[in-house]
Amino acid sequence: MRKLVKDALNVDELAYSLEHIIGVDDNKKPEEYTDKEIVAEAEYQLSKYYEAATTSNDMLVGNETPEAQKTAEREVRQLNRFIKKWKAKVNRFDYRTPLLGGNGFEENGEVILRRTDDITIQKESESIDHKAEDIHTIKVQGDTVLCLLQFKDRPVEKTTMFTTQSEAPALSGLYNEFKADQIRDSLKRIGLV
Repeated sequence: MRKLVKDALNVDELAYSLEHIIGVDDNKKPEEYTDKEIVAEAEYQLSKYYEAATTSNDMLVGNETPEAQKTAEREVRQLNRFIKKWKAKVNRFDYRTPLLGGNGFEENGEVILRRTDDITIQKESESIDHKAEDIHTIKVQGDTVLCLLQFKDRPVEKTTMFTTQSEAPALSGLYNEFKADQIRDSLKRIGLV
């Protein structure tokens, strides 16, 4: 059995859910869940303690018996410890452009990223707009043409990137020029010429 699964089974609320709630609903044993699924379940179990009008929250804030409050506090500690240990961590690099006197990439520690939204473009005509300061990742699949409209640059002190790699990425080759024929072919494919 994987170490993460063993640890999960030592976290009371998480073990109960994996064995008696979602495990029964999904007809799965705890070890059949991926690490990501187990961590997500731990986060869900923890969230119930902070959601008003739930039994878990009532226990934590003392609306039940003192023993129930102690149990809830212990379960919250267990869940927090588990999540802190097993949540995927990434390295943070700040980038200050040399054009404005910066030194390029500088390491800035290890952090835990939490996924907020996934937006999937299904049709050719759909688009996504973001403010410049929004964190975003764009993943494309297959024979995809991605058209990015970049407006006037605004000088910023720094930008930040996150990676599972221990080194900041090399910037050589990041922006490659298209040949005129490549641009025309791509624009034809998406019906713009």
